[in-house]
Amino acid sequence: LQPTFSSRILGVSPQVAACLGALCLLLPAAYLGAAAAGLGPLHLRKWSLEFPSLKIAAAQIALGTLNFSLVAACLHHSLNAISDVAYPAVATVYVIANAATLASHVPGGVGVVESTVLFLLPDQASIGAVLIFRCIYFLVPLGFGLASFLLSELVLRRQCR
Repeated sequence: LQPTFSSRILGVSPQVAACLGALCLLLPAAYLGAAAAGLGPLHLRKWSLEFPSLKIAAAQIALGTLNFSLVAACLHHSLNAISDVAYPAVATVYVIANAATLASHVPGGVGVVESTVLFLLPDQASIGAVLIFRCIYFLVPLGFGLASFLLSELVLRRQCR
C-alpha cells in the first residue's frame, strides 16, 4: 500500500518494493487456490500436511489479517501518544518487525519488535510507547484469560458438588 515508505525502509526502489508486496500477496492466493482445488496432502519428509476446505482457508486468512491490523492499531495508538504517526507506516513497520522476529527465532520477539520499531521510526517512536504496547498486547489478554479460567473453575466446581 505504501511502496515509497517500504522502499525507503528496505533500501530498494518503489517498483521493487511493489513487486515484493505483490509476491507476498501471491502466497495466500496460492494457499486459497490449493484449498479450492482440493489438493491432496503435501508431503515434506516425515510430515504430511492436509489443506483445509476453501471456507476454512479463507477464514484463516481473513482472521489473520484482522489480527495483524488490530495489533498494529494498538501499536499505532501507543505511538500516537508520543507523536503523530500514520497508521499505514506503523502497520508496515509492524509487519517488518514480525518478519524480523521470525528470522531471529527469539521467543515472542522480545526485544526484536521493540528494536525494529525504534530503528524504523526513530523520530516517532519511544521505548516507553513500545513497552506500553507490549503490556497492553500481553497483559490485557492475560487478565481476560485468567478471569475466564477462574470463572470456569468455579462453575465446574459447583457442578461437581
